[in-house]
Amino acid sequence: MRRLVITTLTWFLLFATLMNVAVANDVGINWSRNSRLKLLPSNIVDMILSNGIKKVRLHSFVGSVARAFTGSGLEMTTTVANIDMILVNSSRKAQAYVAENMTKAYTRLDLNVKTIVVGNEPFTIVDNITQMYQDDVVNAIGYISEAIPKQPSPINQIKATMAHAPDILLSTIQKPSDADFNDNVNDRMVRILRVLNASGAPLAINMYPHLHLLEKNFPLDFGFFDNDSPFTVKDGANTYTNIFDFVYDSFVWALKKNGFGNMKIIVTQIGWPTDGHIYANASTAQRFYKGFLKKMANDEGTPLLPKTRIEAYIYNLNDENMRDIAFRGGKLAPAQGVVPMPNRWCVYNPDAKIKEANRTGVLLEQFQIACDHSDCTKLMYGGSLNNLTFEGNISYAFNDFFQANNQMETACDFKGLGKITVDDPSQTYECQFPLQIISMIYSWGQGEMGNILAARGANAVVSKTSAASLIKVSGFSTIVVPLLLSALVL
Repeated sequence: MRRLVITTLTWFLLFATLMNVAVANDVGINWSRNSRLKLLPSNIVDMILSNGIKKVRLHSFVGSVARAFTGSGLEMTTTVANIDMILVNSSRKAQAYVAENMTKAYTRLDLNVKTIVVGNEPFTIVDNITQMYQDDVVNAIGYISEAIPKQPSPINQIKATMAHAPDILLSTIQKPSDADFNDNVNDRMVRILRVLNASGAPLAINMYPHLHLLEKNFPLDFGFFDNDSPFTVKDGANTYTNIFDFVYDSFVWALKKNGFGNMKIIVTQIGWPTDGHIYANASTAQRFYKGFLKKMANDEGTPLLPKTRIEAYIYNLNDENMRDIAFRGGKLAPAQGVVPMPNRWCVYNPDAKIKEANRTGVLLEQFQIACDHSDCTKLMYGGSLNNLTFEGNISYAFNDFFQANNQMETACDFKGLGKITVDDPSQTYECQFPLQIISMIYSWGQGEMGNILAARGANAVVSKTSAASLIKVSGFSTIVVPLLLSALVL
């Protein structure tokens, strides 16, 4: 659920904010590629560099992604995903992994990797997380940390850490000095901290400010750095005026209480969503990022650690949850080279031939299928579309699934309950039904794609493949400079 809620920050809003605030050297950005729009890795690197960002955390390290960062000079943090923990769950496997995937790859590609995150929130309470798996995670960070110093320079200087969410802390915290690790993870956390301490690695934490406000029943203004409400949290001689300082210093206290008071903390994920949550919209997201970037640029630190430089990575560069960007009623927002799919939508078909007694049950079943494989975040409680009618919810979910599957006719079947229409349903349901956009590199049969590209003036290079024609759409670099600033009012 956390991934569904947090990933609604769109990259164009983020960088529009960045352009008005100086980017501190210790501010980096996450790039996860679980997105409907497959942006070219080389363009991503150009975008990061052109916006003055010097650090990036990668959640995916496939060949095409890694090669794009060759010689860029960007300070990189890479990730061993939770599902890949089996690759490093023994000393022998970890040695092989480090030699092949770090020493060989980083050296050959001239990459400036400083940190590797081994596991992301492995102790967060989700389904099917077993005690055996959690022990494997603890062992993995130990094996990786032992393998790295045996590599040649500069690989042997890379620090291995593990990223954790604040739910590993006691849930009863009312002020930072109350903090400690909860009983479920305390022993494992101490083992991890010993490994980090021995190698000089930092503790990595992920923050979700909008969620923490609700968990603590704090008012919304406490989520922002320009909090002008009377609400503050007193903790001895320190006064807390925002949730970031509160959470960060809670981890500082937890480290102190377990004998690791001098350990550095880096914030590997921090973000504010624009939809899918009661506090999520463009205005609150922009307010948060402006305040956050100003704080980081001024090296303000926290009440417990004033004037301390904090390393932090904004989450996320693009919409990770396959969210549409910038299309409204089939019209293209001001960005040259971005090509939408044809004006076709999938909506609920009330005339479908199905037994009335079974209709509601089948509809709900198909609605669930659509949402499981697309993005229904906006329909959630607190989302911008949570006031739609029953039929509106069904149609929106059907269409998002249809667009996510590139308008394939079979993706609008839903046991006969869906139908394709060329009439924009946005007017009917008084909300924006998105159109899919053509990714920068896209496989398609000859004919329709070529017609779309030609009609819209995009440059296309067609090359034969064994399966279909691969059409490379050029001109997309205009997306990222200066990133739709002309379309946004700050």
